[in-house]
Amino acid sequence: MFIRVQYVFGGMATELFLAVGLLTAVAGVALALAQKDIRLMLAYSTVAQAGLIIAGLSAGGAYSSMGAQLHIVNHALIKVALFLGAGMISYIFKTTDIRKIRGMYRISPAIAAANTLAILGIVGAPFFNGFVSKYFIAYGASGFLEWAFIAVNLGTVLVFVRYSATFFGRPVAPIREVKTDWCRLSVVIGLGASCVILGVFGPAVARFIFAAPVVVDAPYFGIGVWGYLEKSLIFALSLGAGVLAYRYVPVSRKVIVPLRGMQLNFKIMCISIGVFFALMLVVVGVL
Repeated sequence: MFIRVQYVFGGMATELFLAVGLLTAVAGVALALAQKDIRLMLAYSTVAQAGLIIAGLSAGGAYSSMGAQLHIVNHALIKVALFLGAGMISYIFKTTDIRKIRGMYRISPAIAAANTLAILGIVGAPFFNGFVSKYFIAYGASGFLEWAFIAVNLGTVLVFVRYSATFFGRPVAPIREVKTDWCRLSVVIGLGASCVILGVFGPAVARFIFAAPVVVDAPYFGIGVWGYLEKSLIFALSLGAGVLAYRYVPVSRKVIVPLRGMQLNFKIMCISIGVFFALMLVVVGVL
């Protein structure tokens, strides 16, 4: 719908939508980090990715727009896999409290590995689908906007470093022997495998979907070698920063508890939508 509206109004108020997209992404990351329920973590990370998509659509470049539309497909596959995987994990541990879930690789390596594929996709690891779409979203960005995209992905890395902690260590409470339901798990594995396939052949998929040449720098499988290496290095640094922050940076309960307690009830949602459209009228009127 947003893409249709953009076409109708000829790119009007793109700066406002870019700011709203980035603000939404940052807010989604902050709220995801504050949660203790793995379902809410995934839900708020969806808010963050939606903000990234809106920002990509509003960045003003053809590659950014294609990357944002490709990320809609990629994120759908990734998030379905993550929600299904989280359902299997919470069923095993009889809880959705992330603080009480540990040792998934010890209990069921297959379930943990299938979830890991989706996690690598959403954080934008090289050779995964999220890497390709985020690469295109950030392609051509410079200055503040480039750093903003890096910061948003760093926030996503932080969220899923915390989520991934559930896979390691020993279970907090004794867990009975788990019988893997391969019928259900095959769906998660298939979705995880699609994250790899769309990552390796991402540029070719983009060319097929958009019927447009997708070449960046010196082509190597459709992606510039140096651009790919640069983005891979940025991801590696972001992942390292995320792991260090998870292990060594203390988090204030004065910040986390209020964020965790935020509830968007119907009244607040109506007020928010009203304020947003009032702001839109002001901006469009000024333009």
